[in-house]
Amino acid sequence: MGEIKLNRVMDNNNLVLVPFDFSEVADFAVQHAIGTAKWSDYKICLLHLINKNIDKSYLKNETFLNDAIKEKLNDISFNKKIDYNVDIDYIIRENNDIYTTIGDAAKETGASFIIIGTHGKKGMQHIIGSYILRVISNSPVPVMVVQKRPFGKGYEKFVVPIDITANSIQKIKWAVRLALHFNSTIHLIYVDTKIKYHQQIYKNVALVKELFEKKNINYIEKKVICTKNEFVNEVLTYSDQINADLLLIINEANKLVPSFMKVSAIEKIIFNIYKIPVMCIIPENYTTII
Repeated sequence: MGEIKLNRVMDNNNLVLVPFDFSEVADFAVQHAIGTAKWSDYKICLLHLINKNIDKSYLKNETFLNDAIKEKLNDISFNKKIDYNVDIDYIIRENNDIYTTIGDAAKETGASFIIIGTHGKKGMQHIIGSYILRVISNSPVPVMVVQKRPFGKGYEKFVVPIDITANSIQKIKWAVRLALHFNSTIHLIYVDTKIKYHQQIYKNVALVKELFEKKNINYIEKKVICTKNEFVNEVLTYSDQINADLLLIINEANKLVPSFMKVSAIEKIIFNIYKIPVMCIIPENYTTII
């Protein structure tokens, strides 16, 4: 079976793409998309993937034919539009390679970023599930990973780890954008170190603070004394202590390996036990931070 006929694709790059499989975690992702859309005038596009090789048990044993799926997506889009006064639509794709299909859909729709729900690395093995890291690695745009945590009042407090790399401060572009929309306080966390090689951390922090002050953005510094292997635990512990609404990290060269974080550490952040949403930012090919 070829590509399923699409509903209209919205021509606007102020758009958030939400992979949607009718599951509870996907609905949490939609909640975050709606909250973002209401605050920042984004449109929402639901992406439903059909894969004949994947168990359809996540559809709760309902028999969905193509027309029935389309009808259900129509109902969901219409109801969300009426209930929340947001512009929401959907597309349907069939492809056996979900990792690239989601990224391709982001390019096609001109999405600014993706919000994706997950049960966690060891959760249910349906359309995304534990494959989330490969989805992120193949995405051309930032990806926000959402667990079962409501949107609440928005991203009023979020945490941005800073390290010695130039790419580390590129996430600040998105931090500024979110902070201006949600009137957020940004928490900068970094290792307080005396090692000469790591002095670049302080230069990066100084650049970020200068920008925040120019933009009148509230921020708080958090210095931690730890090894690089302990840094992730410090980030998560602090994020929980302040009840952070979001974490921002860098998707380094589509490998998810920032200087302070190996893949296992990135997994720990993305699937954190506190269920804090995590936005993975794509580094860009320039040296300025905004």
